[in-house]
Amino acid sequence: MTFPPQQPPPPNGYRPGSPPPPAMGPGGAYGPAGQPGSPPPQTMGPGGAYGPAGGPAGQPVPGQMPPPSMTMSKPGTITGIQAILWIFLAIGAVGDVFTIINMIDLFQPLMLIPLAYALYTTIQSVLTPVHIARGKRWAWIWNLVSAILGLLFACVGIVFGIIFIDTTVIPLLFGLVFAALDGTLLGLLCSKSARQWILMHRIQRGEVQVAGMPGAMGGMQGAVGAPQPERPATRPGAATFAVIVVWLFAALCAWGAWTLIDRAMDMDARYEFMSLPGAFLDHRNLWWVGIPTVMHVVLLICAVICAPGLMKGAAGARIFGVVWSIGAVLMAGFLLVLVFLDYRDNSEFLLPWAPNPYPMMFARQGALQVLAIAILVLMLVPGVKKWTPRKPPMAIVMTVPMGQPGMGTQAPQGYAPQQPQQGYPQQPQY
Repeated sequence: MTFPPQQPPPPNGYRPGSPPPPAMGPGGAYGPAGQPGSPPPQTMGPGGAYGPAGGPAGQPVPGQMPPPSMTMSKPGTITGIQAILWIFLAIGAVGDVFTIINMIDLFQPLMLIPLAYALYTTIQSVLTPVHIARGKRWAWIWNLVSAILGLLFACVGIVFGIIFIDTTVIPLLFGLVFAALDGTLLGLLCSKSARQWILMHRIQRGEVQVAGMPGAMGGMQGAVGAPQPERPATRPGAATFAVIVVWLFAALCAWGAWTLIDRAMDMDARYEFMSLPGAFLDHRNLWWVGIPTVMHVVLLICAVICAPGLMKGAAGARIFGVVWSIGAVLMAGFLLVLVFLDYRDNSEFLLPWAPNPYPMMFARQGALQVLAIAILVLMLVPGVKKWTPRKPPMAIVMTVPMGQPGMGTQAPQGYAPQQPQQGYPQQPQY
């Protein structure tokens, strides 16, 4: 007999495994020993009280201080955005009060336009400054769209103010003030520091995945391997129907704008005392021809911008469609009210042998109202959302600066710094 005794051969397919890691403590009570050179696991809670984190390395952990490179002080552009929004809040509140007082004294349907704009400005200026400071992307998008539209209407107001400068300078002054405010707001929103502020908070909330260890916010190198949004192979029926509705809406807007322009040209040719600009801007023509023409053109531009994006499946086109369709519903309702008031005041002056234009006007404006509501609803249906998905979180490569030896980072108030974990547990104190 030999020593040690020979063991029987292992069964087929058996491979001996690696030996278990050495244990620590009396009888292995403290668990396996850590591997040398391996980083300590990431833990959650103050001082790691909630155990190891389940997310990937480098991602923010609830309850722990974010890495210093993922934090930045509030830039001055964000403070400037908030200041401009507070100015709009004051202007909107004053506009609400004066409009309501004037409506109590003498009510006119056209006074609902400044009241609606003042209420919209007040609501936006109350909600968005707080959420901009918190880095919410939807507040940034809302202010961006409103600034673009506000700058467009301010330019229209400047044109009207120049035309009526012999009568009054108030429209020109208002146009210049709103153009300055909206232009400054647009520039601050598009600044690099404001966009980095929004991106930093999106990273901290986990909306954007960071590849590797996060570094300084100024060292962003761009997206690497950004995944493409998942959409169906074929366009859903709801998305195709939405594109058709938007193009029909654009066609009705073009028809309405051409009808109003033709009406102004006819008045210019019929009356010797009236010029073509006067056919749009003189007295009642400003409300019956000038403003409706501008509304039709603005809605036409929005529809032409939105439709190609929906055909390609762009998420921004759907978000833009939601925003401008809300204004389209309000504008189409206002245009329908104008047609009714025009019919009430002028229908009795129609000649018996002259064609009656009001049935066609009611049909066109009513269809415009129905299509505007349909566009708003279609932008929110599941089929259109599937065709225009938002981009999934993408990995962002950031430059990791080399730290100086011996330099520590002070934890801000409300965060508990993580204690470095060694390869062996501390001995209990008795």
